[in-house]
Amino acid sequence: MSKAIDNQSDWATLGSTAQALTIAESAVNHDGLTLVITATTAEASALRRAINFFLQDSKIESQVFPDWETLPYDIFSPHQDIISDRIQILSELPTLK
Repeated sequence: MSKAIDNQSDWATLGSTAQALTIAESAVNHDGLTLVITATTAEASALRRAINFFLQDSKIESQVFPDWETLPYDIFSPHQDIISDRIQILSELPTLK
């Protein structure tokens, strides 16, 4: 990419594939973690698939932090697998590069 996109409004105007490519290139060129926040779980999953497509030749891994899949007023707890996945990702954060 010839010009770095530095401000949020520039990122927001990109189409979904262009966003994925820009995020992938930024992750490759950044020495550290790259965090992407999406509005929905479906958007996060779709963006992860697109980012992984652009990162397939690199050693960079992407992860999606799972949604609780419960509403604040629900009387039941999230599924144990979701809780385990969230704890696992959080525990790996300090060691990721």
